[in-house]
Amino acid sequence: MSTLPGRPALNIIKMARTDLAPGLSVAISRAIKENAPVLKEGLRVVANGQKRYVNVNVIPIKGAAGHDYYYLVVFEEATLTSSDKGESPHCDKIVGEREEQPEMEQELAATKEYLHSVVEQYESANEELRTANEEIQSSNEELQSMNEYDPKDGQQGFL
Repeated sequence: MSTLPGRPALNIIKMARTDLAPGLSVAISRAIKENAPVLKEGLRVVANGQKRYVNVNVIPIKGAAGHDYYYLVVFEEATLTSSDKGESPHCDKIVGEREEQPEMEQELAATKEYLHSVVEQYESANEELRTANEEIQSSNEELQSMNEYDPKDGQQGFL
């Protein structure tokens, strides 16, 4: 996590490293949707040229009002076992490729999940806009009918 230059922002996704943002976004979206704790394990982060792995835990916390929820986001360094680290005295190249493949598959899965959540958010926002547009059109029709009212004869008519 780091602060962004310029105007302060409170968006945790924007503050996160770019390689962590998709997994973090998916975890937060799922916690909001399911209203349950979500744990994303083994997210890869490259910092100062070194790969590190973190677990992200998103925990919903009920607010004082009873209907509001807040979300606690906990980052912890993932502990890797010796088999995860690929410790083998020979075949470094093969081990390196074996290490990279699961990482890439995990990153692909996280990206797909992130894309799916973005599509869901887009569809939801689109539906809200469609509903608002229908309400505005209805209000516009009411205003037009009120505008067509002729106070001289007390009847509505076309202009």
